[in-house]
Amino acid sequence: MVSCTHHQHDFDALRKASTRIVIAAGAESAGEMAHRAAVALAERLGRAPTAFPGGYGGFLGGEYGQTGAPEAFASKLREVLAVAAGQLDGDEAMDQPGADSMLRELDRFVGEWTMHATPPGGPPWPGEGRVRFEWLDGRAFLVERWTLDLPEPPVGTPTSGTSIVGRDAAHGTYVQLYHDDRGVHRVYEMGLRAGQWTLRRDGPPFAQRFTATFAADGKTITGRWEIAEEGRDWRTDFDVTYTRVS
Repeated sequence: MVSCTHHQHDFDALRKASTRIVIAAGAESAGEMAHRAAVALAERLGRAPTAFPGGYGGFLGGEYGQTGAPEAFASKLREVLAVAAGQLDGDEAMDQPGADSMLRELDRFVGEWTMHATPPGGPPWPGEGRVRFEWLDGRAFLVERWTLDLPEPPVGTPTSGTSIVGRDAAHGTYVQLYHDDRGVHRVYEMGLRAGQWTLRRDGPPFAQRFTATFAADGKTITGRWEIAEEGRDWRTDFDVTYTRVS
């Protein structure tokens, strides 16, 4: 690692090289050392870095304890190589990095689910939620519609809502737009790596993050919502379990 960080590139030679040079940066590793290095290198060469799905180890599929997004990474790599070989227009590849594999990842949600939530340290809330995921506009967006049937919902708890998931094709990531019957609107960064689903937002009145795991058979999703008020540590908001109905 020390020898890596002290290496000095010959930027004049790189700029004059006849070989096409692509600087890759993990879409989910922004701010990390590997991503900062890729951005700095691309700037010195006078070009933009190419975003690859996943983090700096996006090609890994669980090896060495790291899970990236290997299918989406491989799809993006094939597109980059196709551009270099003149088989694909550069603008086309820029707009659709790993598009097919990203859509296939979302297929695991499609269908109807029940939803049960448990507050920290307490028994599960009585009643259940019903959730339906389905495609919109020919698989352009994934929509989630949910309702809660609780005899005595906690004060301030929404009882229905809609979320729409779209992909940021240029960066190989997802975005979720959220709305509920309280009139709350929020935007979440969404991740989907192997069997893990994540959501996160930073902003008033508090930051939120959600981490969930798909069961091996795809019939259960077990997750936890956490919140952090300004200046405070993360704390559990509630745990939630989705169980597939159809």
